[in-house]
Amino acid sequence: MLLCARCHQEAPNHQDPQYVWAWLQATCVSFYDTYWTYRGYEEFETMFGRKPFSWAAGADTLDEDELHDQFHILFQREYDRVVNHFGQGRLNPATIACLIAEVERGIANEHGVTPPVPSARNTNNRFLQLSTTGT
Repeated sequence: MLLCARCHQEAPNHQDPQYVWAWLQATCVSFYDTYWTYRGYEEFETMFGRKPFSWAAGADTLDEDELHDQFHILFQREYDRVVNHFGQGRLNPATIACLIAEVERGIANEHGVTPPVPSARNTNNRFLQLSTTGT
C-alpha cells in the first residue's frame, strides 16, 4: 500500500499486515493530510485536559460567524509565529495543539472570557498514572 512519508513513519512496524490495516481503519480521515490536524486536537486534549473551545459552548454572547472570522484571522497570525524543527518540514501534533491554544486564548481575550487553565501537573496524564500505580 502507498502511504505518505509521515503516515509511513506512524504506521505499525510489524510483519503481520493485520496491524497496518487495523491502524489505517482506526485513523482514516476523509481528506489528505488532515489526520495531523486531528492529532493536534487530540494532543490539545492530552496537554490541557479538555477539548478546544469547550468553554465557548455555553456562551450565548458569542456569534458563530464572528468566531469563525476571528479564528481564521488569529490562526494566520499565530501560524506565522510557529517554527519547524530542523529536518521536520511540517508541524507536529504538539505544535498544532499550541497553535490552537493561542487562537483560543486570543478569541477568549477579545470576548472577555477566561478559558480554563490546566494545572501545572495534569492529573489525567496516562503515563504518570502508570508510574504511581506501580505497573
